[in-house]
Amino acid sequence: MKLSECSISSSKIPEGVADFLDCINLIEVDDVNCSGLQFTWYKSPNGVNGILKKLDRVMANLKFLEEFPLAHAIFKPYRISNHSPAILTIPLNMSRRTHPFKFVNYVLDKGEFLPVLKDVWDSNIEGGFMYRVTQKLKLLKKPCRNLFNVFKCSRKRLHDLRNSLDALQVELDKDPLNPGIREDHANILFEFFEACEDEEKFLLQRSKIKWLEEGDKNTNFFHKTVKSRMTKNRIYVVLDE
Repeated sequence: MKLSECSISSSKIPEGVADFLDCINLIEVDDVNCSGLQFTWYKSPNGVNGILKKLDRVMANLKFLEEFPLAHAIFKPYRISNHSPAILTIPLNMSRRTHPFKFVNYVLDKGEFLPVLKDVWDSNIEGGFMYRVTQKLKLLKKPCRNLFNVFKCSRKRLHDLRNSLDALQVELDKDPLNPGIREDHANILFEFFEACEDEEKFLLQRSKIKWLEEGDKNTNFFHKTVKSRMTKNRIYVVLDE
């Protein structure tokens, strides 16, 4: 799949690999994090011109990677075979990790943010200047989490808003002069646009991908890519010198 997965340097990926890459992108699978041998297959090991490649893989779909983020594959020495045995470990009895605090940028645009900030910053804390600053920042965590939960741009919220908007537009089509329906439609439409903007800002902050800045749509595949990237960024093995 990559030029680095062969012991003999080459300037191009072999034919047929492009079809394989298209296949795994279509079915949305990815390599499980692994350690051990880099090359899992060899040819002519006793000769001076032996070739080593990474052919064996442990792959999983995105739901598996989300359900078992600590799953890990180990490629062992091949001994008398020409393929490395792979051991897949799936920790089941793992404690749920607590998520560190992360500030969500779109909360700044909400009218409730500045009053919350003022209340916390006006609180009286004894100590040095930097100590007071750090303690006030800590006190801001809980209110910011609460604001994020109130304006959370979840897919379910967008789905419900879309359904409500569809239903109101059907009613408006049947009774276009009804002021109550028009007012409800305007309110839901404003809330829907606001939720879409919040989702865009949240994913832009979370992903930092250039093509999102250039106007790419927030597709279902993009959401899965974000989850997959979080899994791949974990560190499982550290080697000393």
